[in-house]
Amino acid sequence: MIYTRLTNQHPNFYFYVGPLLSRRAIVKQLGSPVWDDDGKIWVIAHIASLSEAVSISAITVKGTKAYLSSAYVIPAFRKQGIYLHLLDRRISVAREHRAHTITAVATEMSLHGLQSRGFAVRSRKGRFYRMEMALA
Repeated sequence: MIYTRLTNQHPNFYFYVGPLLSRRAIVKQLGSPVWDDDGKIWVIAHIASLSEAVSISAITVKGTKAYLSSAYVIPAFRKQGIYLHLLDRRISVAREHRAHTITAVATEMSLHGLQSRGFAVRSRKGRFYRMEMALA
């Protein structure tokens, strides 16, 4: 597995991430489309022989706050630790940018992974949990 960090300005961004943007199954699972907003830092997992990522995830840092978004692992690649590896890399990005807190909106699928890394549930709305982690 190859892990890559990039933005939507990177020349290979749409090569890897483009096929997963706004795919209906992903939107249904995440609860919203995957937007390629400027300022997002993407951490993706891909296999050299494939033409697209097998997992995508993003983080946006604004001042001392970081926001996780768009975490998705293609079903055939789940249960291999990819999500947690990408989560750890996004937490590292937040630390590099000196963020004090990280906020995430989680589904049931990602809830336990986030909790295992120190995130706490702050609120719940429907099937979504608003979670937060303080960075030291």
